[in-house]
Amino acid sequence: MKPNQSSSSKLLPQKRTNTRPAHGTKWPASSSEDDDHKDNDNDSQEEEIEEPEPRRSKHKKRKASLSDNEQPAKGGKETDNEGDQGEEEPEEEPEEELEEVEIEDLNDRHSRGIPSTLPVKKDSTRDLLLIFSDRTKQDFVNKSGNSTILEGRWCLVCKAAYDSTLKDGHRPSRPLNKCFLQGANTTCRGHIMRFHFEEYEQRCNAAIPNILMNHACVPPAVQKEHEEGDKQKKLAFNVVKGPAEFTRLGVLESVAKHTAVDNQALILADKISFRNCLTSMRPKSKSADLPSTHDVSVYIHNAFVMTLDKLKADIEKAPGKVSCTADSWTADTTKLGYLGMTAHWIDIDEFGCWKLRAEVVGFQLIHGTHAGSNLGRYFVGLCDRVGIMSHTHSKAINLFVIQADQLYGPIMTQRTNGRVTKKIPWTDFILNDSDWKRVEEAKTIMMDLNRVLHYFSAEKQPTLYHAIPAIKNLQMAWEDKLSKLVYALYHDAIRDGLAKLLKYYS
Repeated sequence: MKPNQSSSSKLLPQKRTNTRPAHGTKWPASSSEDDDHKDNDNDSQEEEIEEPEPRRSKHKKRKASLSDNEQPAKGGKETDNEGDQGEEEPEEEPEEELEEVEIEDLNDRHSRGIPSTLPVKKDSTRDLLLIFSDRTKQDFVNKSGNSTILEGRWCLVCKAAYDSTLKDGHRPSRPLNKCFLQGANTTCRGHIMRFHFEEYEQRCNAAIPNILMNHACVPPAVQKEHEEGDKQKKLAFNVVKGPAEFTRLGVLESVAKHTAVDNQALILADKISFRNCLTSMRPKSKSADLPSTHDVSVYIHNAFVMTLDKLKADIEKAPGKVSCTADSWTADTTKLGYLGMTAHWIDIDEFGCWKLRAEVVGFQLIHGTHAGSNLGRYFVGLCDRVGIMSHTHSKAINLFVIQADQLYGPIMTQRTNGRVTKKIPWTDFILNDSDWKRVEEAKTIMMDLNRVLHYFSAEKQPTLYHAIPAIKNLQMAWEDKLSKLVYALYHDAIRDGLAKLLKYYS
């Protein structure tokens, strides 16, 4: 039984009127529907049959189990229940309280998303227009002399061949009317498949953007060949062998590579979310099994040192010379200068095969100007770090000294009474370890001066206010070396330098 409808409506005659029911009410049910409801058992009378109602945020409704006498008649009129007498009323359920029903679901007309784009008819024939023209009407004269207007497409390839043959003074192999096809697009694509597939394929690939070939234009033999090729094609996956078992060193190495290669911050290893990811991969992990920021930083530093040591050993083993390339630039954001350097040499493997090697040997922050003297010092320092130049084993100096006597002869000669008594070769001027130690000490003293000079080198800002602090810094550094016995050999030179600095205070 429908809610909000008394049983008296079953006995009243149903009249067709043009008046719609008030908002929120329902049309009365027909007598045939009532007869159907009477034949059902008691359980079916308790079921609710609801029709779509206008959308409301909240609405109240009565259960169908409420008796007809308890429902008030509309318009103050009494209802007649005599027709229901004699019928055995089913056992009524206890009256339930009014309940609020909240409607949350949207209908299809409310929940429509963004519609998909409609295909453009011109796009479906883009490939066809590479060979054929647009549909047009053409007037042809038949053998009897009658004019006929036909609608179709010109085959541009056949028509171009027809015109070229006529221009050369020859008779075309195909008449002009055979270049005009009246059929649908499928007929035109069949013509392409039989006569112009190679030209069609070239034009599709040369189009910008590329146009996909229609399957109706591809000959069956070519389609079969492509299908067999796709079946035999194997996906070229790079197989990466993972660790066979869990180790702390393996986790540390993986996290360090992820941090360095992906340009992540070192603090990533201490992030709780990242550590939770590692723990989810191995729930039995303890806090000591997971690397920290300090562990990652130390591992990256040590890996860098090991790489430089291996690079230095490879350069020393190279039988030939080492060619170096360098470039310097200034970062736009920080205005800092950098110097990048690469080394190129020929390496010989254990089988005697030559292999060209090229490695990055330095990426250095530059202080001061980009003048040749300043860049040269940084260049020599990078060469010294990887063994290209060194006071103990310099590849460049050793190669030069070994070949200098053969190329240029002795560096000096001693003469007595106009006669050459002794020839001094280049190898006599090779510095030993003690000589290089003195060079390093002198270099340390001159580095203090070089550092101070860079305080005065700038192109876009004043530097005069650095004068007094810079000179004072240099004076303190030289006075400290003057008190050390390591620099006793240079005490006279240091005193002369300090005397020169005192002139700026007088």
